[in-house]
Amino acid sequence: MVEEMMSEYPDDRFIAVGFSMGGNIVVKYLGEHEQMQTRFIGAISCCQGYDIVQSVSLCIHAQMLYLCLIFGSMM
Repeated sequence: MVEEMMSEYPDDRFIAVGFSMGGNIVVKYLGEHEQMQTRFIGAISCCQGYDIVQSVSLCIHAQMLYLCLIFGSMM
């Protein structure tokens, strides 16, 4: 769909907006298609879903890794 819009309007730039799962799709698309990023003025991802339990455990792991790197560099 994006390629079709770009071929129909080759001189225009776009704004991508996605809600819920659409927000995830917008972020994933632009992250995986870096060559297309220049055709977008901006992107908005609203209310995308996530797993709060998994997110908390990832944040704790990242924080521990960060602390190990900081304290490891001091030794």
